[in-house]
Amino acid sequence: AIPSSVEVIGNSCFYKCKSLRVVTFESGSSLKTIGVGAFSFTSLSEVAIPSSVRAQSIGCRVTRI
Repeated sequence: AIPSSVEVIGNSCFYKCKSLRVVTFESGSSLKTIGVGAFSFTSLSEVAIPSSVRAQSIGCRVTRI
């Protein structure tokens, strides 16, 4: 799980991490920004984005669940 203290996932952070299938966030997440292409070319099919993330700062194609 990504720790609740993480505020930014940078551009291309997990780019081409093909073995990445699941991303979870600790409860009480303070994540604010997901950089451009952060999850591009991974094996993720979906990810639940914490409500703390501002929609306009999501830099990849994901669906808020």
